[in-house]
Amino acid sequence: MKLSIATKFNIGDTIYIAECYEDWFAYKKPCVISDISISANSKTTHILYEVQQDGLTNRVPEDWVFGTYEECIKWCDEHN
Repeated sequence: MKLSIATKFNIGDTIYIAECYEDWFAYKKPCVISDISISANSKTTHILYEVQQDGLTNRVPEDWVFGTYEECIKWCDEHN
């Protein structure tokens, strides 16, 4: 079996993430991707980005990761 997966971002990229606390909001500080985790089965593929944020390491789904703060704000507005 050969598996080929393309991610939106790479390790070392600076990104912005959407977070939810009652409503979706764009986290103002950019984060840096330190690792990428991928799980796949016959129905779906899940891509998680490990990011460094305020001295903590978080895993964020690819759907919540954006290249610009503006893109992140737009997504949050659409999902609130």
